[in-house]
Amino acid sequence: MSTNGDLDLEPTGEPERDACILRAVLLGGGLDGSRWWTARELRAHMGPAWSERRIRHAASASEGCVVSGPGSAGYCAVERATREELREMLARLAHQADRMETRRTEMAAAWNSCHREPLDAEGRAFDLRSMVGTLFPTAAERAELARLAEQAAAREVRHDY
Repeated sequence: MSTNGDLDLEPTGEPERDACILRAVLLGGGLDGSRWWTARELRAHMGPAWSERRIRHAASASEGCVVSGPGSAGYCAVERATREELREMLARLAHQADRMETRRTEMAAAWNSCHREPLDAEGRAFDLRSMVGTLFPTAAERAELARLAEQAAAREVRHDY
């Protein structure tokens, strides 16, 4: 069992408990007194059982108490982060979420353009005909949707290998 003073650093396999352990280490400060720890520093300090993946999972399970993300200096307890560091991380995460949402909807659209069973943005199949009258209140819009549904149903899937 790996310990640091009275703190048991052995990962538990329970993300919430691992998050508490990670946060306690981060609150103590970096090896050089800095507020930020790299994954490599955390592994060296906490032991080989703390893989980078386990550290990421613990940070994710911390309910926002561990600051980390794309382009960050590593991991930091939210109490030790500056306002500017947190503001910058939140902006980066929002940008990443926007890019992921765009990719998700593009994939669904690409699938729909070449397959007979359309998917919504969450990847669930749906029948365009069942939507008539629910989302498009005018007769012209319902007619256009019905025409598009018929086109999709008639489309053949061709694979040129």
